Amino acid sequence: MIDAGPDHAKLAEALARLTAASERLLGLASAGAPPLALDAQRIHDAALRLRALIAAGEQDRHELHTPLNHILGYSDLLLEAAPEPPAALVTELEHVRAAALESLALIRSGATPATGEGGGPLPRPAAAGDGGCFLVVDDDPLNRDVLERHLRRRGHQVVTAEHGRHALELLAAARVDVILLDLRMPEMDGLETLKRLKADPALGTIPVLVMSALDELDTAARCIEAGAEDYVHKPFNPVLLDARLSAYLGRKRFRDREVLALQNRVFQRVRALQEQNAALERALAAIEQALGELRRSGEAAR
Repeated sequence: MIDAGPDHAKLAEALARLTAASERLLGLASAGAPPLALDAQRIHDAALRLRALIAAGEQDRHELHTPLNHILGYSDLLLEAAPEPPAALVTELEHVRAAALESLALIRSGATPATGEGGGPLPRPAAAGDGGCFLVVDDDPLNRDVLERHLRRRGHQVVTAEHGRHALELLAAARVDVILLDLRMPEMDGLETLKRLKADPALGTIPVLVMSALDELDTAARCIEAGAEDYVHKPFNPVLLDARLSAYLGRKRFRDREVLALQNRVFQRVRALQEQNAALERALAAIEQALGELRRSGEAAR
């Protein structure tokens, strides 16, 4: 519950700063390239939507966290859009991010931001390494867009699905290295999707990272018990997310190499057995031929 009182007043102040900073950001970005203006507009729209939800008395944390996820995600993408963004743009992005993180902390009943999620300068994008293929499963199109662009800028391939059933259909025809799975979705939710993935021998070894605005401990425990690698709260921290995904990708590729090496050993053993079998068949054929010649010689002698 988000109660009235000092914390509610602080939240109102943080939201006022957030909407004001997002409006200034939109004004700065509108003078630049169209993609910058579009992302700034998404940030401003999300700030207005969050303020309206709070004003309407919305209590569902998932609903409140979704616009915050958009704000923080598109803030990171805006910073990465140019190698040397204008100082004024960076300043307003930092104001937006600080106000968004303060709002998030207050919505989480006064909890402080998680390690690495504090204010201050926004993180620069990590250098793209040896890219993998990721499946992003989320019913919110803006969440999918933020994650897809974040991953593509790090050299990865990305496919997306809007719910669990669609994800399973995609996986029937395509293989991926890691799955980023939202929890609350229509058609088939994240937990049911996770259970089906882990029950499938062909898909069960793919690492799954569950991402959700829900911060309930029992929900995280159920996901880990069902086979998820980890459970991450949205809005996500890009630096920590990259570190986790890099680790999952490394383990997945190590496991794939081990499986391939085992398959190669099995193939070589089967080929050796086939060659031995062929040699035995040739030897038996030679023995049968020799016996036939002996029989014919004996018959001729009689």
